[in-house]
Amino acid sequence: MTLMKMAVSSVTTIIKAIISNISELFIIVYETICQIVGFFRGLSTIPTPSIFYLASAIESPIRVLYLKVVNKTDFPEAGFELLRICIANDPSIQEAGVFKIWFGYYPVVCVIRPEQAEVLFRSPHLPKAWFYKYVTITPTGVGIVSANGDIWKSHRKLLAPGFNYKVVEKSVPVINRLVREGCLTTMTNYVREHGDRYVIDNVSPLLESTLFDISFETSTGLSSSGRKDGHPLYQQAMHAFCEYLVVVGELLAYPWARVRPFSWLLPLGWKYKHLIHEVLTPFIDSVYEERREYLEKMAGNNGEIKPETFLDIVINASSSKNPNEATKMSQDDVREEIFEFIGAGFETLTTTLIWALLLLGHHPEVQERMVKEVQTVVGDTEDITFENVRDLKYVEAVAKEVLRLYPPAPGLGRGADADIELPLGGGPSRTSCIIPKWATVFFWLLFIHRSPYHWSNPDAFDPERFLLVTKDDNGQLQRHHPYSWIPFLAGPRKCVGQRFAMTVMVCFLGLFVRRFQLKTIIPMKDIKKTPQGGTYRTVGAIPLQVSLRWQC
Repeated sequence: MTLMKMAVSSVTTIIKAIISNISELFIIVYETICQIVGFFRGLSTIPTPSIFYLASAIESPIRVLYLKVVNKTDFPEAGFELLRICIANDPSIQEAGVFKIWFGYYPVVCVIRPEQAEVLFRSPHLPKAWFYKYVTITPTGVGIVSANGDIWKSHRKLLAPGFNYKVVEKSVPVINRLVREGCLTTMTNYVREHGDRYVIDNVSPLLESTLFDISFETSTGLSSSGRKDGHPLYQQAMHAFCEYLVVVGELLAYPWARVRPFSWLLPLGWKYKHLIHEVLTPFIDSVYEERREYLEKMAGNNGEIKPETFLDIVINASSSKNPNEATKMSQDDVREEIFEFIGAGFETLTTTLIWALLLLGHHPEVQERMVKEVQTVVGDTEDITFENVRDLKYVEAVAKEVLRLYPPAPGLGRGADADIELPLGGGPSRTSCIIPKWATVFFWLLFIHRSPYHWSNPDAFDPERFLLVTKDDNGQLQRHHPYSWIPFLAGPRKCVGQRFAMTVMVCFLGLFVRRFQLKTIIPMKDIKKTPQGGTYRTVGAIPLQVSLRWQC
């Protein structure tokens, strides 16, 4: 009888899974048809870069074949370069600030001016785009990055205290220690062993390791010391966080891969499944259990757990003792939040700081000014304090300029759930277009941040621009258009971790330039880059010439 019940239960589960996946397939087909129909319904009102529009409509069988097989060029990089050239040679598109293209089989409305970005970010009819749900690693869970609507609001309200002023201040000593013990010590040893002006073949792994430790310790409250050697899963997880988003991005190029069981028919799908089930989920669960056990031991007499980190808040929310149903998290929700915070924080910080070192290596005058400021503000003390971070204005300006030129995410997507009227251009007497319901809207931060209407010499690296103050039309002081620099997004969905991210960057750059003098070996124009995996990253080894400024 027990065996019969087990058999019936197994069959029922399989049938439910089949029905669920067939239903999901029908929903995907319906959504795609609605996107295309809605797209053509608004076709006449949205500007088009004619050459790229035609190319993008037929690119899948032709451009991929040529670029990947014949020319051996990275496809996402080449596609972006073609788009950049088309926009640069079409003044009407630059002026309008919005245009339409095909991205594979998806119709997309692209935004490239701050004025249009501001209108759309303030719209209540533009939730997260459909593809964010495929970033998740669990069947039912959602995190603050992938959630929409009321779920997002409740998660953000719950997690915001984990990034407040006091929490970030407490994280600064941890950041200092891990930067010193990580890449600074390793690079110092390299220079001492091989001599001054030593060329490190590839600086990326050093930064990845250090910044993963920072993301891990500050978010979980657990020590990263000894985990690289004694915990093989820790090292695997670091690489898996990077690989996972790249795999998801490549899978979404296949329409049928949007139904997860179908994706497992592809070699990429096997890798996708391996990363989730054999690396990321076991790693996240082990971290959760380790911290939960520690908190239970440290709990007071009344059994309450006082949250000190982001993970503590998540543990409290998932506890059976949590009386608030509105903030209660399932196990899948917990996994998503841990995955999204550690993964997104580590990946974006690594990408940005690699670009920062490359740019600084081409601008010794910027390095010297940073060093002088650090010496003036910090003095001879070993650490950069939280108060120092606020006073390092030029170092902060350098970080902001890096984020302007190379935002960690080249863009972000939204999906219109109603028709939206959007003014074109930036003048007072503007015409409008209609963003139709079901349209996918993509904000190209790489173009918004380099808008020639808002930045002088927009392609130049000039941190000074973030120290200049101008007046707006109402005579109010402002540094730049509020939506011309949005690496952490803007409006009600602004990134909750902005203060933490800027603190890490200022600490890292301040400590780095105080110890090392940098020189970039490769010209910036020759550095290969790709928007794969949702971040605008470098491709291949990144050599860097390093000299010690003082013996340490």
